[in-house]
Amino acid sequence: MCNFITKKEVQYFKLKLKVLYNMAEISKEFKIVLTINALAAFIYGFMFLVIPDIYHEISDEPYPNVHLLRLWGVTITLLGIFTLIVVKRGDWESRKLIIQLALAWLLLVGVLSLISFAYVKRSPINVASTISDAIVTLAFFVIDLYFYQRETK
Repeated sequence: MCNFITKKEVQYFKLKLKVLYNMAEISKEFKIVLTINALAAFIYGFMFLVIPDIYHEISDEPYPNVHLLRLWGVTITLLGIFTLIVVKRGDWESRKLIIQLALAWLLLVGVLSLISFAYVKRSPINVASTISDAIVTLAFFVIDLYFYQRETK
């Protein structure tokens, strides 16, 4: 006895495969957003890692610590590298985990930057620098969260 798959069943399986395939791919728009994230991470990473003294002078940091700035630069640079890895390859679950890590990092850094006004005495230049950094960080968080939620639907 031969069992034949009906045309309707074939269409159903094609649709299932298409859904699974689309879950594994990131949309072009999200790839662009992530690439912009990586570029920003490399710019900030360069400032903190390679030219921390110049960054300190520009931002008028109240507590200069070149070593801490360089560690911060390494962290941001690694986030940029892993963001590019997400854009280039990997299954959805791996990508999802790295994106969730980046989202949590962006949110915490943005919020902690704003909370720091309660306990760090700052010059007017440093206030402007910290506020602009927090705005950029939280803007990236909102944009990334929007595209992440769109991808997971």
